[in-house]
Order: sequence, then structure tokens, then C-alpha cells
Amino acid sequence: MPYITAFTREILRYFTVLRLALPRATQRDVKYEGMTIPEGSTVFLNAWACNMDPDVYDKPHDFAPERFLANPDLPIFTYGVGTRMCAGYVLGNRELYIVFLRLISSFQILPDKMGEKLDYDPVRGVYDPTSLVSYPGRFGSRFVARDDKKLAAWLAKATVDDNKH
Repeated sequence: MPYITAFTREILRYFTVLRLALPRATQRDVKYEGMTIPEGSTVFLNAWACNMDPDVYDKPHDFAPERFLANPDLPIFTYGVGTRMCAGYVLGNRELYIVFLRLISSFQILPDKMGEKLDYDPVRGVYDPTSLVSYPGRFGSRFVARDDKKLAAWLAKATVDDNKH
């Protein structure tokens, strides 16, 4: 189970959906690297750049969930930082954990076409690299049940439960 948590965190780090966090305005003059950012300036957190910072992550361009097993306190900038970070980050993480746990434990996830070369790069491999929102390019996949009998039982139960409502 710790690996699923690490896997979830690495996906959020590696495939930052909203590369630039929502804009903020400075509340006072801010000194940064010898320059002054005036009060009222609009600033953006470049979450993607923070998530790929080699000063924070060893080999940041490698997809490596194990980094969070070795150091579970590594930050993730996907939801923003500080008091204005996304209020739904805990719910989002838990939902992703449940989805990944269920999918990985129930199915083998295979490419639709054997030998198909997919580009997993978080910039080149997205549908539109110029878009503010990053989502993967289209690809086919097959979900093969790990246990056909168990899957049939779950589907039968889901159908019965749906008909009750």
C-alpha cells in the first residue's frame, strides 16, 4: 500500500495538470534576489518547474515513485503551496489512491496495440503542449481482469445495487 501512495504522489509531481497555478497578487512589496516585486503585482507559481527542480528531486525527469518511499516528506507543488493551496488536495489524493489501488489490483493495463510506442514525456507526450492545462495525448489501452470470476461477481452486484436506486 505505501507504493500506491508513492505512485500517486509521483504521478501528481511528474504530470502536473495545471502547470501554472492560479494567479495571486502580492500583498506588500516583496524582495526577491535583489529585486522588488511591487505590492499588487500578479504572480504565478510555476508548479511544473517546481516539480522538476533538480535541487529538490534527484533525476526529476525520471518517473520514479520510489523517491517518495525513500523520502515521504518530499514536497509536491501540484496543488500550490502555503495557505492558498487547493483546499481539495486531501480529497483529490485519496480519490486517486482508491482509483489506482482498484485498477492495479483488479486489472492488467496493457497497450491496445502491442509494440505501440507511447511518449510519456510530461511536455512532449501531452495532447497540446501549448495549453495551460496538461493532459495526455490519446492512446489506446486494454484492461484485462486479473480474476474473471471476481470481476463478474462485482459487476453483477453493481447491476443489482444500481437497480435498487
